[in-house]
This record gives sequence, structure tokens and C-alpha cells, in this order.
Amino acid sequence: MSTISVPLRQWRYWYPSSATVLASPWQVKTGKNHLPALPFVAPMARRRLTRLSQMALAVSQPLINDTQTVTVFASTHGEVSQTTELLSTLAQRQPLSPTRFSQSVHNTAAGAFGIQFQHTAAATAIAAGEQTLFAALVEAYGQLLQQQSLLLVFVDDPLPEPLQHFQPPLKPLALALELGAPADFQLTISKQAVASSDCVSSLAWQLLDTLKHGGGTGQYIGQHAHFQWTLQ
Repeated sequence: MSTISVPLRQWRYWYPSSATVLASPWQVKTGKNHLPALPFVAPMARRRLTRLSQMALAVSQPLINDTQTVTVFASTHGEVSQTTELLSTLAQRQPLSPTRFSQSVHNTAAGAFGIQFQHTAAATAIAAGEQTLFAALVEAYGQLLQQQSLLLVFVDDPLPEPLQHFQPPLKPLALALELGAPADFQLTISKQAVASSDCVSSLAWQLLDTLKHGGGTGQYIGQHAHFQWTLQ
């Protein structure tokens, strides 16, 4: 079993919601086109952002205290929708968009974050399948041994239609965690290897449920690992 513990100062999350009243003070408001509201981004710049980048900026902006804070970005599939559209365009023998090509890499959100907030500190992009969020927390744990604080941003979107049979459909989710001492909360999470084929949720969604309640315990059994955590 692998166990890590990180100090958690505060967090923000977003998923599409038509509710006029936010479910909690940590939730980010939904704007137009079922995307998060981005009043701090100029309209011209907003049009150039991918969906995942908009999600990442929305949850990270309230937690930015220092442009030199180290960041860890994580996404199970990243900009796979951009890649799928590029491949479809290529199959139709149409010219590819240089802009879309530049937005198809896994660290697109990290780049958009750096440009928007003039952030020049180190940024890491993580992808590890269903264990992506745990892998990002492990990376954060290691970096906090040398850093006073850290911002972890997790974003995910459903797979595009040609690939949806590879994963149960989940709603879009963006989650940002400000980590570092001193903190009011301590997040302790452990992982052990298991084998399961009945997965209808994700680690991020189950952990979010604990965060929304402001503390407690939770667990998630994925295809290859069993996660348990305590937030206190």
C-alpha cells in the first residue's frame, strides 16, 4: 500500500450546472455555453482557449497568490478532443490548423495558465490513466519537500464520440487544490492494487464529494487500484 499526506489550504471546483445558487463557496460559477465563467479573461483571448484550458483557468484563478508558485496540471486524457478532430481533418485530406495543432498537447492548460497570469514558475503536466489525480498528488507531495506551497489543477472532459466506449461517460470536472503549510486541512490518501471491472465514477469525483462536505473519509475502487482517503 502507498500512502501520502499533504496539507490542503483551500480548493475550487467546477462542473456544468444550471443552478443559480452555488452548491458551496468552493464552486465556480457556470457561464455561457455550459462553460465556466471567465470574467478575468479578455473576450479575444477567451476564444482562443480550449475547453479544458477554460476549465483550468476558472478554478485556479481564485487560488493564485504568487506568480512564482509551482504548479502541477493533471488530466486523464488531456486534449484528446483536439487530436481527434485533427485526425478527422487529416482523414478528409483537409489542411490542418496550426493553432489547433499547438493546442493538442497535454500541457496546453499549463501554457494557457502561464500566459494568462504571467506565471513563470515551474509547471508539470501529469497523465496516468485512472490514477492521474493520485499521481499528481504524489508529484505534489515530492515537490512540497522543497516548496512552501503548490497549486494542483486537475481537469477532465468526456472522451469524444469515437472513443466513448473506452470509458463510462462522466461529466466535465475541474478541480484546483492549493497545497502547503500552514493549512487548515490535511489530506491523507492511500492506494493499493486491486482488479475490478465495474467502475462507474472516478477518483476525482469521489474525492470531490468529500471536499464538498468540508471533510470526512471516502474511497474509490477503480479498474487497477483501490483508493482511500481522509480529509480532516
